Amino acid sequence: MEQRSMSAGSRLRLGGGNRLSAPSIPAGSRRRLDATAFFPGEAAQLAGESPSCHSASLPRCASDVPQRYEVGQRRAAQQRRRLLEEEYRSLDFHGLGGDIEGFRAFLTHKYGNSARGWRLAVAPDNVGIAGASFQEFCSGLRRAGFAGHVRTLWRELSGGGLAHAVVLADLESDLAKHLDICAGSLTEQFEGGAMEAWTVMPHQHQGRLCFDEFERFFHDTEERELLPEDMDADLRQVFDAMDLEARGWITRQDFRFLDHWAHQRLGGGLPQKSRPTKEEPDRWSPPSPQKQPAGPSLDDFRKYCRNHFGSCARAWRGGLDVKGLGMLS
Repeated sequence: MEQRSMSAGSRLRLGGGNRLSAPSIPAGSRRRLDATAFFPGEAAQLAGESPSCHSASLPRCASDVPQRYEVGQRRAAQQRRRLLEEEYRSLDFHGLGGDIEGFRAFLTHKYGNSARGWRLAVAPDNVGIAGASFQEFCSGLRRAGFAGHVRTLWRELSGGGLAHAVVLADLESDLAKHLDICAGSLTEQFEGGAMEAWTVMPHQHQGRLCFDEFERFFHDTEERELLPEDMDADLRQVFDAMDLEARGWITRQDFRFLDHWAHQRLGGGLPQKSRPTKEEPDRWSPPSPQKQPAGPSLDDFRKYCRNHFGSCARAWRGGLDVKGLGMLS
């Protein structure tokens, strides 16, 4: 005990070199400290030395990790990696990985084509042509049932997150070029835009237009050259983008989508919506009531009595006043 106390006391007295000397300790406290056993780190702190120079060794139980623990850790890491790979493969298979190609496949699977899915689910306006902000984009994907990487997909569509809104052209750049050609040709050839073209377009049904009639109008127009030879547009893709109901035919309102596209993309004015003139039908009114014919008169009754009984008196006595009372009740 004395040797241990002396060694501790000697370490307290020896500051050594450039190190700071230990603070002075009163005599009574020094006697109590000498009588106390110190650990190496505590004695070093009292001596003004750094405790790091006396690092404690690890316990024997922590020095050697059993081999089964190391094998278990390696297997757990491999399992986590395998689960992550399966998750990414599943996301890529269902188009939920956050890439544009996968998102197109997702919309095509659910809506028939990607343009129709964008216009119905993602675009914030009724026409399906306005740009969608990030909040509107997230709401649209939630409405469509998209459960993939939304933020990654937003960065892909918005060019690294620099754009404040995304439009249909960001998703389908080729379709945007075809729509530019068709909408631009209608704007140049018809002052009233698509609505005026609808009136001169030959179609079998007045209220709808099939794809064959739509294609024939752009290619076989003798008076106007809507599609020059140097311009190649995929009319099938344009027609499917306008067919929101997937019915195989479009209506007058669906065809007006080209006017809105030209107004936004080409900067032209939006033509006024023309309404077909219809003659106002005559209002229905109930037929006038027919006049009921008048009943038989007294002269008709007398004539009847003379024809059947010979005279009115004989008809009274033989046919009416049978009991001879002279009156009828």
